[in-house]
Amino acid sequence: MIGGVILLLLSAGAIAVAAGAAIPAPPTTPPTKIPITSPLPKAPPSGKTAGYVICNLPTCALFMPGYKAAAAALHWKAKFFVYTGTDPQPAMFQAIQAHVNYISITGASVAQFKNALAAAKKANIPVIEQSATDTANPKAGLYGDIGGSPTYGRYTQVVDQWMARDSGGKANVVFVNIPDFPILATGEKQARANLAAICSSCTFDTLEVTVNDLGSGGVPSKVIAYLQTHPEVNYVEVSFGDLITGIPEALKGAGFSGKVKLTSVSATQPVLKGIADGSVAAGNVQPQGYFEWVHFDRFARLALHLPLAQQTQAELLPTYVVDTADAANALLAKGGVWDGPAGYPAAFKKLWRVK
Repeated sequence: MIGGVILLLLSAGAIAVAAGAAIPAPPTTPPTKIPITSPLPKAPPSGKTAGYVICNLPTCALFMPGYKAAAAALHWKAKFFVYTGTDPQPAMFQAIQAHVNYISITGASVAQFKNALAAAKKANIPVIEQSATDTANPKAGLYGDIGGSPTYGRYTQVVDQWMARDSGGKANVVFVNIPDFPILATGEKQARANLAAICSSCTFDTLEVTVNDLGSGGVPSKVIAYLQTHPEVNYVEVSFGDLITGIPEALKGAGFSGKVKLTSVSATQPVLKGIADGSVAAGNVQPQGYFEWVHFDRFARLALHLPLAQQTQAELLPTYVVDTADAANALLAKGGVWDGPAGYPAAFKKLWRVK
């Protein structure tokens, strides 16, 4: 009888391990090549100006250095037009009035700047989105969405894979999100679907917060209040790195540190610091600099009146999961971001035929 019980327990353990092993493993090392390989027939004209309509969150500020560097590589200029909250339209009109040649816009979808897009189209200024939910519509003046819904879906997928495997197929996840941003509203659905597809015994719920909650430091208290009424939850997943602020300390203070693991989509420096000190379990990183060079690859092709080759490869960004102190410290030593695949600036310059 005792042997039978032991055998039963061992079998149950084996099933749990097998279930975890069946879940796809996320990438945990950085890609080494860029997916765009189509060269230009000649160097694009110099002296152009690209305007970046960009949100005022810390995450958005991380994109500025890469944008400047990519513009400089083409011997172009970069100008920034910052918007607050979820209304980018005034900043986009400022970019149009500044007579830029091209416009990038991050964190917003066409519905939020429809009038400004029409004005840009009238002024012959091509627009490319970043981290939105739209598809290219050149007739309306929109030429693509870099790092949009397919990319964010991939980001949530690799983090969900990590949690499902880490838990042995028993992850009970709460996804902390600001649904006012269209890509995050879509991403919430993607994260739920991704986890369900790989782990039938895992659960997924959402905790919606606001931009004001983030600005006032109110997110951690909402997370703790949620956990106190949902004791089954063993993973808190934030929808982007800025939301992590204050949560590790709040978990520790409320006695959840050993019971609940913290993960992040689009990990930022605070997330990496948490992974390094053990207060955060894992997070995927996005290629902060490479992200922006893709914009200029698109603009360079438009400047030469070329079709936008390899659109899917351009819009779907590479990523990997950081889940060890060594991996986190390696990125922290480089400023706390993953800039992109090794040698990507030289690779783009070669494609663009510039020095």
